[in-house]
Amino acid sequence: MSHTVLEILKDTPQYRSRRLVKSGETGETYTTSIRKKDGVWACSCKGWIFKYQKLGVDCKHLVTIRETYGDKGRSDGIIAQVTTFGNSLFSIPARDASVALGKWQTLSGSAGMLLFYFENTPTEQVRAISLAASIDSINAQLRKLALS
Repeated sequence: MSHTVLEILKDTPQYRSRRLVKSGETGETYTTSIRKKDGVWACSCKGWIFKYQKLGVDCKHLVTIRETYGDKGRSDGIIAQVTTFGNSLFSIPARDASVALGKWQTLSGSAGMLLFYFENTPTEQVRAISLAASIDSINAQLRKLALS
């Protein structure tokens, strides 16, 4: 069961690091975010609203988001994954190209959304250029592996 980030949403006065998530189990969409006043993660799913919030634990949607974006909901988690993946490509044998491509297909959606966010946020232009270069490098290396 996997959850997919469909969209990175704009911050509101009450919430930051907002993500629209599609549940891999039901296909429903939920919004995950961090409350600005206390830094607590929140989800719009009924499980979190009525149960997990009171217990102080994460629902499965929040678990996925925190694994992807890190505990603070920032982009550091995705950037670290892209960097690690890119570095690993230079040492894998050509016979593992299909495995690498499968991993990249999973990661590239999040990386693409993050790049879109960076490109459309004036204060993130430097990171947009860096992330775009990393993505281009990964795509070029995957093409080389596929041709081997």
